[in-house]
Amino acid sequence: MTALAFAIVVWWSSNTVAHLFVHRPFFRRRSSNRLFALAISVALGIPQTLWRDRHLAHHAGVAPRLS
Repeated sequence: MTALAFAIVVWWSSNTVAHLFVHRPFFRRRSSNRLFALAISVALGIPQTLWRDRHLAHHAGVAPRLS
């Protein structure tokens, strides 16, 4: 049951929190947004810079950069 709860939290965080953060950073200060991106990268195990590039490429209809 714990694994299922963990999976749901990771899925929700990836598909909701990270998604919203890519489109509209949560804080006015750039340093706060960078700190949050670092925290969510560690928590999810997905670097938010890669997630952002991949997601915005999806919206633009182009292939994501791999570097």
